[in-house]
Amino acid sequence: MRSLLLFSGGIDSTALLYWKKPEIALLVNYGQVTFEAEHKAAFEIAKSTNIPLITHSLKLDLDGSGTLAGEQFAHYNRYSEFWPFRNQLLLTIALIFAVKNDLGHVMLGLTKSDDLFKDNSDLFIRKMDDLSRFQEYNVKISAPAIGLSVQELVQISKVPINLLAWAHSCNTSNLPCGKCPSCQKYINVFSTLQD
Repeated sequence: MRSLLLFSGGIDSTALLYWKKPEIALLVNYGQVTFEAEHKAAFEIAKSTNIPLITHSLKLDLDGSGTLAGEQFAHYNRYSEFWPFRNQLLLTIALIFAVKNDLGHVMLGLTKSDDLFKDNSDLFIRKMDDLSRFQEYNVKISAPAIGLSVQELVQISKVPINLLAWAHSCNTSNLPCGKCPSCQKYINVFSTLQD
């Protein structure tokens, strides 16, 4: 089945891209402060793997809060990085692109370390898959690495370290801060690869 990967240029989606080799990688600019670095990483990684990259801009900067929006926490936000209904929206955009390009499968690069948010859970993916299959085009939604740690995903994917090094996983800046949870994940993965 021909597939599309929601691709951020981060460490998880890079390993998944290399492992599953989708027909198209889709990067969405929804107003995140890290888009410039995500785009650069996604472009280089997609070019290296010969997978076409589509970039779509949809400015939602008034809807987010926390590090991804470049601001402090909102009163309704318990976490440093929060964008209400982000994955639901990104999946909807990906489904539109899948239908337009005759693709029957949309993938997300989620791992078990991402289960802090409900829209990163296996239950969310199953519910979105049910909803998608209920509609006219019956597009499958999956998160193939949702039961894996990031380290396990990297090992299974056999992604080359030099390709993985292009990934940008910071949530606060176009230059890695080294402190946010995503930077820490990136550092931890590379430290285990060195062992």
